[in-house]
Amino acid sequence: MIAVVLVLINLTTVILLSSIEDGLQTWRLSQHDLQLARAWRAADSARFYALSQFQQGLPIPITVNLPSGWQVLLERRSVNCSEAPIDKVSARTSGGTTKTANNAVKNADEEPLEYQCWHMSIDVQQPSYQIRVVQNLWLIEDQYGVRAWLRGI
Repeated sequence: MIAVVLVLINLTTVILLSSIEDGLQTWRLSQHDLQLARAWRAADSARFYALSQFQQGLPIPITVNLPSGWQVLLERRSVNCSEAPIDKVSARTSGGTTKTANNAVKNADEEPLEYQCWHMSIDVQQPSYQIRVVQNLWLIEDQYGVRAWLRGI
């Protein structure tokens, strides 16, 4: 009889510990998901900030300060415009209108525009949660100061 009671106590303990462990695992996953959502929000905030700076012709900072240990690095490098996927997607211009990137860069009816292109990488990290989110953008400016950007592919 004592053996049966000990076995029942042992089984109950195993079941309780298993459910506690499952609960902790779920909590840990939900914390990671929460931090990942915060990382994407931080990357989006940094992207909107960088695009507003670019749109106004202001310098884009290398780092953006965010609270809670987030590290945000913005890397902008000049590239040959043939590297940008300008014929595949539409671009947002600084005037707030949407154009195809080919039209933002050149117009077939007129002489070709001269333009500059940059590739910008937004790197958001939270070392304590081992989370890293990277977004890429293409920035384009024509000879008249019209600026467009393309979301990285």
